[in-house]
Amino acid sequence: MSKPLDPLLVGTIQQVTLDKVAKNELFTAFDVSRTVQNMGHRERHNNMKEHVHELFTTGQMTGYDRTLVAVEQGKPEAWVYHPQGVDARTYTPTYQPLPNNMTPGAFYQG
Repeated sequence: MSKPLDPLLVGTIQQVTLDKVAKNELFTAFDVSRTVQNMGHRERHNNMKEHVHELFTTGQMTGYDRTLVAVEQGKPEAWVYHPQGVDARTYTPTYQPLPNNMTPGAFYQG
């Protein structure tokens, strides 16, 4: 089990998620994690994604559904959060893959 996240980080995850909902965006928890990381937080996606999922399961994403979609070929399906009535398969990832010379671990090295 991972350690609890800093309350400031949890608040940032919530704010980024609810901003996306307010803009009627289609997004995944990975999109939220990348946005939070780009804001300077140095936390792994696996430690943040459950907070995004929890916002949905606790009813804080009013007017939203989530659908499992094959976002990237060869990878497991991901929850795509989308406004009700919008086809989740129209989702396009908003994140950019890491450059070929950078590994995910290198992102966290200072």
